[in-house]
Amino acid sequence: MPVIKRLHDKHTHLYSPYVTTDQSQQYYNTKSWKTLRKEYLSLHPLCEECLKNNIIKPAVHIHHKREFLKGVTDEERWSLLLDPNNLQALCYECHKSKHKK
Repeated sequence: MPVIKRLHDKHTHLYSPYVTTDQSQQYYNTKSWKTLRKEYLSLHPLCEECLKNNIIKPAVHIHHKREFLKGVTDEERWSLLLDPNNLQALCYECHKSKHKK
């Protein structure tokens, strides 16, 4: 099986196209999110948007299709944050374009 070289997780902040808020950071700093993110990237090593166009690029970001902070209750936010069906593995460029929309 081919291996995709990635920067260590501690360096992924260098590629972040947006600044996280204090509110979102409290969720992103949890062990449950970090574990899910790592597992999702291992299962989806390629950018899902690029693959739709037959382009092969490594994924470096996990994008929430539905923004988890839009949840009304804390329970709903956690549900959106940790739902694998709400996630998408993206390269830097695709993630940046999603957040510009």
